[in-house]
Amino acid sequence: MEAPIGEFEHIMPTHVPSPVVIRSARAHGVWHVTCDDVFFGDYLSQDAARSAASKAAKDIEEQGRAAEIVFGPRSP
Repeated sequence: MEAPIGEFEHIMPTHVPSPVVIRSARAHGVWHVTCDDVFFGDYLSQDAARSAASKAAKDIEEQGRAAEIVFGPRSP
């Protein structure tokens, strides 16, 4: 027997939040890291910026939220 449309709406999420976007990009010799376009930190090496971005993603995911790490500048 097929369930009527909407019968399971109360158990299925209707909105899945977008992941927090953690971005690491180099500008003027400094690696900038942001979380949803909010300043997170500046780093002098790519390795340090990647490490910071990975740690931020892990912290966000431990809170039960999704995180996405993006390397490179924001598209215009």
